[in-house]
Amino acid sequence: MSELPEICPFCGSKLEKGYVFNPWAAGLFWSRKKITFWDREKIWSVKKLDRLTWDSSWGPIGSIASRCPHCMMVFLPYGERAKEIEQKENMKEKAEEKEQD
Repeated sequence: MSELPEICPFCGSKLEKGYVFNPWAAGLFWSRKKITFWDREKIWSVKKLDRLTWDSSWGPIGSIASRCPHCMMVFLPYGERAKEIEQKENMKEKAEEKEQD
């Protein structure tokens, strides 16, 4: 599978495409354990989801995603897979814009 899912596997609703982002440019992190405010010094020892850092700009960092507003679930690829999906989505959008011209 090289694209974002279009249908929610839980309820069958159409998913919305968009982005998950962090406006403070710190990225999103993955941890097997819950990290609380009081554990924040441990943040730098958990694995950062690398897709969220491939753009070195100082602005918000984000990743392409889809979500189900009914189930409140987000589907988030990361790493090279996210970069590949985003590039394909951008190419689709440009092709659609050309067709409209």
